[in-house]
Amino acid sequence: MFERALKREPEAAHIHYDLAATRARLGSIDLALESLQKALSLKPSLRVRAQHDQNLYPLRNDPDFDRLISNPS
Repeated sequence: MFERALKREPEAAHIHYDLAATRARLGSIDLALESLQKALSLKPSLRVRAQHDQNLYPLRNDPDFDRLISNPS
């Protein structure tokens, strides 16, 4: 569903973010991080939400997750 939505709105940060959360819950860590990175590049203010989002819990121990949520660039 999210991938279809991204075909219509490829620059929709909230869709990339929700896709990241779904992928994280399903255990697709690399794909989740990729989606999260895209979401944060489109809307950096989502970084605050990502720091506390329980749906992203499976990513918490990954150094790339720490880098994404702490690095504003």
